[in-house]
Amino acid sequence: MGLELPQTRPPLLSSDTLAQLNIYRAFCHVVMHRYGFELWPERVGELVLQLPSCHALLTKDVRDFCLFLLTVDQAL
Repeated sequence: MGLELPQTRPPLLSSDTLAQLNIYRAFCHVVMHRYGFELWPERVGELVLQLPSCHALLTKDVRDFCLFLLTVDQAL
C-alpha cells in the first residue's frame, strides 16, 4: 500500500506511516512466535508511547486517500 501506481492511484500509506507500522508488525511477529515469554516491559512501554503518533499518521494517510477516491468519483 506504499507504492504509487502511475495512472491508477497514489500510495495509500506514506513512507513515515509504513516505517512506524512496520515497528508494530515486527512486535506482533515476536508476540506470535515467542508467545509473549520474552516481552520486554521497556519496549512495550515505548510502543505504547509511540502509538498516538502512529495513529495520527495512519488517520491522515487514509483521509487523504479517501479524498483522492472522492476526486476520482467526481471526475467520472
